[in-house]
Amino acid sequence: MARETAIVAVNAFAPTNLTILKQSNSLSYNETLLALDVVCPDEIVLNDGRKSSALQKKILNFYSEISPQPQDLSDSSAVAKDSSLPTNTNTIVKLISRANFDQTKGADLLCKVARHSTFNSDMLTEFIIPSAANAALTYTQSITGTIFAPHCLSISLNSSELNNRMTIDRSTVMNLELLTNAR
Repeated sequence: MARETAIVAVNAFAPTNLTILKQSNSLSYNETLLALDVVCPDEIVLNDGRKSSALQKKILNFYSEISPQPQDLSDSSAVAKDSSLPTNTNTIVKLISRANFDQTKGADLLCKVARHSTFNSDMLTEFIIPSAANAALTYTQSITGTIFAPHCLSISLNSSELNNRMTIDRSTVMNLELLTNAR
């Protein structure tokens, strides 16, 4: 069964660029983990419905040898708090309210803040892209205390720097005898 995930990255050093990567995953979420490895995030924000999910466990295991529980921010009225949970790689995993992953608000926000030259209205037809964008942008605005100006963001959807990779799952490696031969 394929599962879709979206990574929306806001770089603090280039806050006018918004990178969106949507991919399908197997049950192992290898595509998402490899994309996160390329992005090298300081923080990962998941909705509180992902608490104890397979995706959350995979992300925590990927970023830490010890699997600490992420900071749950969903019960607070603010999106972000000062407390967070660092892992061994200085990547912080936070849970925020599912209400921040709103597709309608995300579509409206993307239409407002995206530069016309980089905006593609087809991305609004996908549920996962506007909802993830809304969560990332709302969270960023909340923790920085700023608001994105109209038409200030260049959007890169399925950026080539993140797609120039190939993944092979374990069973394919075994069947192709890439590491050891069958004998």
